[in-house]
Amino acid sequence: MKSAFITKERKLRNILKENKDSTSVKNALDSLTVLITSVEKDSLLPEHFAAYDSFDSIITNRLDYEESKTWLRDMKARENAAAEKQAKMDAVISSVFSAWDGSCRNLERSIKTNMNDPDSYKHIETRYSYDTDEGYFDVITKFRGRNGFGGMVVNAVKAKVLFDGTVESAEYIN
Repeated sequence: MKSAFITKERKLRNILKENKDSTSVKNALDSLTVLITSVEKDSLLPEHFAAYDSFDSIITNRLDYEESKTWLRDMKARENAAAEKQAKMDAVISSVFSAWDGSCRNLERSIKTNMNDPDSYKHIETRYSYDTDEGYFDVITKFRGRNGFGGMVVNAVKAKVLFDGTVESAEYIN
């Protein structure tokens, strides 16, 4: 009887170490429980108690494993949600800003309509930050163009651009 008890305990340990599905763990636990209940109380040996204590610690470890597994699953779900959110934001950014030079397409059109010589427009750089809660970009675009006297000048525009690309406000800055 003692060897059967120890063999069952070892099998249970191996199942838990291999992280098999919960059905095989349940089956092992059930068979170990049957074995424990079948042993007469008078014939219990100290080895049986030691094995039962090990069984109890295995169950506790299994619960810790299940908690860890749940935590890991939740963490992966949060990571996937964050990655999905970032993918959506990347799609918004690529729809509003040029992949070629980083300029904000609609802001560039707005600037050109207000220039003396729209054909002289040359994009230098665009920087932006965004607020996902409010749904807009703060954009600063630096560009070169001809002024009213024909000379090339560098200007900068600060704008508030919505996620759909609409330029809500824009002002020249130094």
